[in-house]
Amino acid sequence: MRKYLSLFCCTIIIFCSCQKDDSDQNIVPQNPMLLKKFIALDLSQTAPNDTTGIIEYSYDNLNRCTVIKNTYYPSLETDMTYNYYVGSDTLISSRTIIYNGSDTSKEIFTYNSVGQLLSDSTITILSSSTYTLTYSYQILSNSRIQSTINSNSSPFLFATYNIQYDNNGNHLAEKDSSFDYNIGSGYVYKSVSDLTNTFDTKPCPFYNLYPKRLVGLDYENALQDDQPFYWSIIQKNNILTEVRTTHPTTTGLSPYNHSFSYTYGADNYPLIIKYTDNLTGEHYKGIYIY
Repeated sequence: MRKYLSLFCCTIIIFCSCQKDDSDQNIVPQNPMLLKKFIALDLSQTAPNDTTGIIEYSYDNLNRCTVIKNTYYPSLETDMTYNYYVGSDTLISSRTIIYNGSDTSKEIFTYNSVGQLLSDSTITILSSSTYTLTYSYQILSNSRIQSTINSNSSPFLFATYNIQYDNNGNHLAEKDSSFDYNIGSGYVYKSVSDLTNTFDTKPCPFYNLYPKRLVGLDYENALQDDQPFYWSIIQKNNILTEVRTTHPTTTGLSPYNHSFSYTYGADNYPLIIKYTDNLTGEHYKGIYIY
């Protein structure tokens, strides 16, 4: 359940810079490196107790990610994600997620003619119940997107995103984006917020491993939602800073201020990421293995 409750938690969004510099051109490799493993470390702890999670990736003969294994520490709970494709298509058509060997989710994705995600439907089978979440996206203009969630066919969330993109089509900022939640038992809250991101110009190794959602409405965990390396949209490049501010009338959505730094390899893919929560002072480190 906590993965679905994370709808209201952090949405770390991987995007790219809108600035172009002759000394640091955006790099789109012809032969992308395949990420095999990602290790997250808590820098406030010492080995071996500093590991908070490990993700392992498997691929088919077309270099499409087919299996993602998430292991969380210290509990050693394991989630397995299985991605499915149609023919030789590189877009994920559906996926199955098995949470710690018991609860199961089945997700089905629908795209438009240019490969933009229009909807995804999630059927979750828990030990005590079954429910369906349907996410729908309506592209109103080049910078405005509406999103709706229905839970078991009942309205659950309605959001409008006013998005600023960079020259690569990546999500750079949101202005006065609004979220109206109805999470049952008569509890309704409204949120209005602004989001500003900056990015490097290097390739993001997660880019082709997860569904390419248009907005940060849904969870998408590289690690669990209570982990530092967690995001809902993954795009071409690596995030450097993200700052969310909320309007005075906002309820149910918290501001945040995160910064990231990287060590890169000779091919410009990141080898190490360091994360700082500028509000709490927490520090984490991630290691990429190809």
